[in-house]
Amino acid sequence: MKQVQPLFENHDLNDELLTAKEHFETIVSPLLKKIFHSGYKSYVHTLLTLFTKKNSKSEMWRDILNELISHSEVEESLSLWREGKTFKVWRQKDALAFAEYVFKHIEAKNHFIKAEVLTDLCKFSPSGSSYGQIRQLVLSILTNEKGKITARKVPQNYSPYLSKEELLSVELNVIKDDISGSHFFSAAESLLGISFFSENDGSQKTKKIIYFFFSKLMESKGDLKDSKLFDTILKLLSSQSFAHLITREHKIDWIFGIIQKMGNVNKLPQFSSFLHEMLKEIWSQDSFLLYSSCIDYCLKHLLHNKQISKPLKKVVQDFHVHLLFYSLSLPKKQVFFDVVQLVVNQECFKTLKSESRTRLEEHTLRSLKKPNLSKEEVLGFHHLYKGVMVQGNSVEVNFEIVEALITHLLHFSQVTFVNHWSAQLLQHSQTPSQITVLLKVGYHLIPSNERDFQKIFDAFYSKQCVDKDGEFAWKQLVEECLTKSHPQFVFHLIERNEEMLKELDFCIEKLLKHFLENTKPQPHQLETYIKITEHANCANFVTWLDLCHKIERFGSEKIKDQFLRAFKERVLYSDVLKAFPQNKFACLMRCLSLLEREKGFSAEQWLQDKRIAAFFDEPLLKDKKVEFYSHLLKLIQKKNPLAYVITLHKHMAILMENSLLEALSIDSVKLLIHNTQECMIIKGCHALQKRFMESPGPEEEALFIDLLARTVSELVKSHQIIEEVAVLIRLYTQKYAIEFIFEAMELCSSHPNKKLKRCFPTCKHTFFLFKRVNLITFWKTGFKHPLLFNFCLRFLNLLLWKNS
Repeated sequence: MKQVQPLFENHDLNDELLTAKEHFETIVSPLLKKIFHSGYKSYVHTLLTLFTKKNSKSEMWRDILNELISHSEVEESLSLWREGKTFKVWRQKDALAFAEYVFKHIEAKNHFIKAEVLTDLCKFSPSGSSYGQIRQLVLSILTNEKGKITARKVPQNYSPYLSKEELLSVELNVIKDDISGSHFFSAAESLLGISFFSENDGSQKTKKIIYFFFSKLMESKGDLKDSKLFDTILKLLSSQSFAHLITREHKIDWIFGIIQKMGNVNKLPQFSSFLHEMLKEIWSQDSFLLYSSCIDYCLKHLLHNKQISKPLKKVVQDFHVHLLFYSLSLPKKQVFFDVVQLVVNQECFKTLKSESRTRLEEHTLRSLKKPNLSKEEVLGFHHLYKGVMVQGNSVEVNFEIVEALITHLLHFSQVTFVNHWSAQLLQHSQTPSQITVLLKVGYHLIPSNERDFQKIFDAFYSKQCVDKDGEFAWKQLVEECLTKSHPQFVFHLIERNEEMLKELDFCIEKLLKHFLENTKPQPHQLETYIKITEHANCANFVTWLDLCHKIERFGSEKIKDQFLRAFKERVLYSDVLKAFPQNKFACLMRCLSLLEREKGFSAEQWLQDKRIAAFFDEPLLKDKKVEFYSHLLKLIQKKNPLAYVITLHKHMAILMENSLLEALSIDSVKLLIHNTQECMIIKGCHALQKRFMESPGPEEEALFIDLLARTVSELVKSHQIIEEVAVLIRLYTQKYAIEFIFEAMELCSSHPNKKLKRCFPTCKHTFFLFKRVNLITFWKTGFKHPLLFNFCLRFLNLLLWKNS
C-alpha cells in the first residue's frame, strides 16, 4: 500500500477513479477496512482524505468512525470527525452517536470539545425522533450538578432544544453578571431584550432580576450621567411587557431615586420624562399624599427657574390640575400661589378640558367658601380663575366664584383685582347677591378710586338696580360717599348732569353740610355748591353767608356771577329767608360788596326796584331799610356827584314813600333845602328837624340859615314851610352848641312873616342864656372877636329900631 500511495496521490488518476465511483467503493472499501483492522488507522484516514474530494455519501467514513467509537479511539475519532465535516459526510444520526460518545467518554474539563461536537449536532434540523436526546445533551452542557442553568451564552443553534424559560435563564445570568459589575447600561439593554418572556412561566425570574437591577442601581455611588442609560430605563419602565411585574410603589420609588441621582443633569430631556412618568404613576390612584416627598421635590425643580424647558413645560401642562390641588393641601400657601403662577405662565389652561375645568371650579368654590383664607390663597385663586377665563377663551362665568373672590380680595384691599372681577359682574344683569357684593366694592373704592367707583355707580343708575330690601343701590353709594366725608363724587355727578339734583333731594342737607365744613373748596366745587343751594331753595342763612364768604375768597368771576344770579333770585326776589328778617339782611349786606362789583350793577336801578323794596317790607327791617337805601345813595354820590343830584331829584318821590329822608346825608338834605318843590323843601325841613333833635353840626346849622333866608324872600308865602321853619327855630334854640345864633336873630328880627318874626325873642333869650360866658371873654379881648363885633353892631341897630 505504501508503494501504491503515489498512485492515489496522482490527481489525474484519482479523477479517473472517481468517474467510476460505484466500482471504486466496491474495490476500495473492503481494502480500507482490511487496512484499518490491520492497525494502520492513521493511514486509512489519509487514504479517505485522498479519495474524498467532494461531498460524499460513502459509508466508508461512517464505518470507520463507528469502528473508532467502538474501540474508544477518542483522538482518532475526533480527527476523523473534523475531517469528515470538511466533506460534509456526516448525518444527524452520525452526529448524535458521536456526540453521545464524546459526552460519555470525555472528561468534564474538556468542555470545549463537547461544545464543539454539540454545536455540530445542533446544526442539523431538529427531528422528532432525536429531539429528546439532543435536548438532554444541550442541557447537560448548560447546567451544573444541581441542574441549574449556569451558562452565560448559548449558541444560536441550541435554541430549538431549549424552552423559553431555559433561554431566559441564560439571558438572566448574563444580565446578573452585568448588574453585579455595575454595567447598568448593558444590563438594561439586555432586560429590554427579554421582554418577550414577561408573560410566560419565566416572569418571576424576570421580576427578580428587574428588582435586583434597580436595587443595585439605587445602591450605586455617585450621580448618574449616562443619557443612554436613562433612555433605556425609561423604555424599561414604560414597557407594557413589564407592567405586571413592577408594582406602582416600587416604580415610583425607583424613578424618584433616579431623579435624585441625576444630580445637575436635570436639564436633560430624560429628567422631564422621569418626572412625567413618576407623576403619572402617583396620580394614577387617590393615594397621592403618600408620595408627598416626591411631589415636593418635583415642585421644587419646577418652581426653581422662571424659564423652564419645553419638556418640563409638557410636565406642567399634563399635571397642572393635580399640582394645583396638591399645593393647595400644603400648609405653606405660598407654594400654591407659585404653582398658579407657573401654570398660568405656561398657558396650561388653553387646553383645559371641560371635565377638568368643572373639577377645578368646584374645588375653587369649596375653598373660597372657607373663612380666613390667607392672602396667598386668595391671590392664587384670583390668578387661577383669571387664567381659566382668559386662556380658555371662556364666555361662561361662574358668578359664585367671582362673588367669593371679590369678597376675599376686598379683605386684603386688592383693588386692582377686585375691579377686574367687578367688571365681569357689571357686564351682566345683576342678582341681589351680586348687587350686595358690588356695593361692598363701591364702599371700598371710596375715596381712592373714583373712576372705578363711577363704573359701578353708572351701572346701578342706568339699570336702576335695587338691593334685596328694594332700595336703589346707587342711592346707597351716594350715602356712603357722604358718610365717609367724600362728597366729591356726588359733586362730579352734579357737574356732569344737573338733572341729577332732582333725584338727590334725600341727601341735599348732607351735601350742604359738607360744603360748610370745606374750608378751602376748589372752583368747580363752588359751582356745585351754588347749584345745590339754589336747587334746595335753601332757607338757612348760614349757608348763604358761608357761600358768599367762599365765593369772595376762592371764586372766579364766572362763579361769582353765577352766585349773584342765584342770590338775587332766591334771597332778594324769592325771599327764601323771609322767616329770618335780621339774618336775611345780614346776608344781603355780606354779599353787597360782590353785588356792587357785579357787571351792570346800578344803585339807581336798585333804588327803584320794587322787588328790593318788598324785601324790606318786614317791620323789623325798617331801620335796616333806611341804612341800605342810604348806602345806595352814597354809592351814587361817591361815583358821580352830578348823577347823585339827578338821581335824588328823579327818585325823590320814591325816597319819600320809603321814609328815608331822615337818614339822608347832609348833601342830600342840602339838595332838598335848595329844591324848588315845596314838598321837597318840607322833606328837607324834616331831615333837619331829625338832626336838630340829636346833635346838629355846623353844616346842618348853615342849611338852617339858608332855609330861613329863603323864607324871607321866595318862600314867604308858603304857610307849611313857615310852620316847619318855626319848628326848626324852636329846636335850634334848644341846643347849646350853636354857631349861627346871630344870623338867626337877624333874620327873625326883620322877617316879613309875623310868626317867624315873633321868634326873635326866643333867639335873643338863647343867645343870652348860652353865650354869657363867652361874652365875658369877648369883653376881655377888647372887642377883637368878629362875632362880638357883629353882635354889638346888630344889638345897637336893634335898640335903635325898638326906640324908634
